[in-house]
Amino acid sequence: KLVEKGDLDPVKLKEELDNWGLFEQYQDRFFSLFKKI
Repeated sequence: KLVEKGDLDPVKLKEELDNWGLFEQYQDRFFSLFKKI
């Protein structure tokens, strides 16, 4: 939601997901953010 509202840079979200090793699990949701923007 923070990315959707413009409160968080998508790059920062991607970095955080990578740091936790969760990007693969959340990649569909991550990419869907860009379909809405």
